[in-house]
Amino acid sequence: MSNKISIICNGSKNTFIELVKSIEDSISDISDYKTHWLSLKDRKIPYGDINIIVYGRYIAPTKNSFNILIQTEQKKSNQKNGFLLNDYNVVLNLFPNKEGIYLPLGYSKYFDNSLEVNEDVDFLFFGGKSNRRLNLIKKYNIYYKQIIFNNERNELIQRAKWNVNIKSEDNWNYTPLRGILIMSKGKILFQEEINDRNGYGYHNPYLIKFNQNNLLEVSEKWNSFKKRKEFGMYVKESLMKKPFKEIFLKKLKNVGIK
Repeated sequence: MSNKISIICNGSKNTFIELVKSIEDSISDISDYKTHWLSLKDRKIPYGDINIIVYGRYIAPTKNSFNILIQTEQKKSNQKNGFLLNDYNVVLNLFPNKEGIYLPLGYSKYFDNSLEVNEDVDFLFFGGKSNRRLNLIKKYNIYYKQIIFNNERNELIQRAKWNVNIKSEDNWNYTPLRGILIMSKGKILFQEEINDRNGYGYHNPYLIKFNQNNLLEVSEKWNSFKKRKEFGMYVKESLMKKPFKEIFLKKLKNVGIK
């Protein structure tokens, strides 16, 4: 491919580094590229012939390029900070919905980074703070870290018996980026039930569902280390059969980028 590809992200590097590295790994065999980490205040955008925009807050699609938005946030409207989503040439959604193209998160070595450590934490949740989440964290005595990244986060995921994914709000959906970081390490994931049965997407068969009232009962069924280990490795091996690189390149090919 002779076109110049720019990978542009103005979200937190700590948050999106694994996703961006997985994208880099996917396209490295088909094209030269350059990755640009910007701040939200940057207004000089290093556009290429093809732009793969991750997060993309305040990054306008340019008419002189082919613009692909990786939609990492749960869509609440047809706008992306003032820009219509259909102003981008392609929108790849990490969340399955009727707009854009669903981009399932398969296995990548950058999501993995497995470590062998003892399980000395029961329930674990990491992520943003909301009153709803804090209520469940208090109710079930869940170990909580709001800001944690890289090796510290990877080690803590491995230390937990039960990694828990809690909805921020009642109408919130499944968050696949958090999910893939857990399941790619061979760890089981307890997912709070969501309203949209299709919202779990590609990960649906691999999630252990719970609700606000039965987390302890669900955890009792997964108290055996052997059972957790076997299912966690089954999930990891299943994800490895359909890796992110294969999925992403197929999506690009479908929109004419080879």
